[in-house]
Amino acid sequence: MKPIAAPIRTAVNDIIKQTTAAWDLDDEPIEDTTTLIADLGFSSVDLIHLMASIEMHFHRKFPYDEIIMKDGQYVDDITVLELMDFVSRNIDRPAPGPQAM
Repeated sequence: MKPIAAPIRTAVNDIIKQTTAAWDLDDEPIEDTTTLIADLGFSSVDLIHLMASIEMHFHRKFPYDEIIMKDGQYVDDITVLELMDFVSRNIDRPAPGPQAM
């Protein structure tokens, strides 16, 4: 895993904090090892909202199937660091969809 650029780290953390702002989380700090489902209580709808918020922030689409599925099975949880690493690895990836001819 390569180092994650500070703007990506900050943006992902801020988006998670905005998403969970109204939740009763007892002011738990959000760290790299924090899990979205077990620690923060994300539901599948919350994950979709989080992913859409990240796409809107960075003005691009991400191949989220790569982080939510492993070996054809849905993952049980995603850490904050895994999400930041995923965004970092895919930030410069060509957008999916039809290619110009």
